[in-house]
Amino acid sequence: MSSEPAAGTTVHQLHRVVLRFGEEVEAAGSHLWIENEHGSVDLGTAHHPNGDAKALEIAVPALASGGYVLGYHVVASDGDPQVGGVPFALDLAPVSVGAPATAEAPSSVPAASTVAHRHGDDLPAGAARVLLDASLATLVGGLAFVATVWPAGMASARTRRLLWGATVAAALTSFVLAVVQHATATGLSFGQALEPAHLRDILHYRFGRVAVARVVLLAISAVLMTRLRAARHRSAGATAWWTIATAVAFGLFETVVLLGHRSDAGGIAGWARLVHAVGVSVWLGGLVMLFVVVLPRRRREELLTVLPRFSRLASIAVGAVLIAGAVLAADLVGGLTTLPTTGYGRVLLAKLAVVGGLLLIARKSREHVRGSMARSPESIARPLVAWVAIELGLMAVVLAITALLVSQAPPA
Repeated sequence: MSSEPAAGTTVHQLHRVVLRFGEEVEAAGSHLWIENEHGSVDLGTAHHPNGDAKALEIAVPALASGGYVLGYHVVASDGDPQVGGVPFALDLAPVSVGAPATAEAPSSVPAASTVAHRHGDDLPAGAARVLLDASLATLVGGLAFVATVWPAGMASARTRRLLWGATVAAALTSFVLAVVQHATATGLSFGQALEPAHLRDILHYRFGRVAVARVVLLAISAVLMTRLRAARHRSAGATAWWTIATAVAFGLFETVVLLGHRSDAGGIAGWARLVHAVGVSVWLGGLVMLFVVVLPRRRREELLTVLPRFSRLASIAVGAVLIAGAVLAADLVGGLTTLPTTGYGRVLLAKLAVVGGLLLIARKSREHVRGSMARSPESIARPLVAWVAIELGLMAVVLAITALLVSQAPPA
């Protein structure tokens, strides 16, 4: 983060202050103030200078010479608050011709106040993110599973219940996450944030508007679920169903991407975020479908058809996740040397370690499938249930670490 005036400098005039952040921040709900040992002056809500969503600017009233701290409490576009202070000095004494406009601050500059980014360190917000990601992955990945691996599963009542449950869970967690983020950003209690007036205020923030868009898309998904069984037939209606479902799925992915780090980035990084989200959802949603719906049926011919198909689909999804993840890591971290020296890098290393274990488990699972295809259904299903359970457990850990990554400020 940078500022005008810069931290630790002396300025000889001050009409405005500017804060520049590494990510987009909200003008709505921003709170800036200037303080010294005698008190503080509330500057109120700032605005984006020249439409720059990563900067905030606000006018400053007349101040006397002395040491000050510019305090701020702002909300990033993903809903995480950032608070801190920038120390500087104001010297209104005349400046001789040729003297520099700024210099290192004298002893009158106060010490910097504690800077706490507070990026998503609230446990309820982190838990809601994990549940939201898992629900969306189950919904979208489950639909991809029945579309490409197991079309007959569309007629299964258990399949429909699973997808309905994922839709409802995603809608509820979207609402809860938006309320928690609003409460954290504004200092309200969760109960206060549920009051109608405060619920309307959520729409002033980007994370609130994205949450509303996601709930609308999930409502469309719920309507589509009522026609899921008909989608298995080859007809113009089924084609239209899958076209709409695909559009809704990509819209849901985009609501996740919009609230991630550097959501304004385009080009390769923007596509990598989308590919990463799609790959993880296809992988995780397929595993959930296997574990909850397919394996408990223990039907030999069904397993002999479904398991090889999903193995191929999962391999493609894993490859896409690894490639997209490498692109995102390079974009966010900026270099391998920063990994062990920053909080974000260390969390990313932990995620990579778990993903490595997850890949080993997936490989063992595929080897089991290939080696057991000619045996009885029980010899295929029972050990595979254990392998899939372990894989899902590691997936849950990956989602939790990913939620923690969202809460960390990337070094690049």
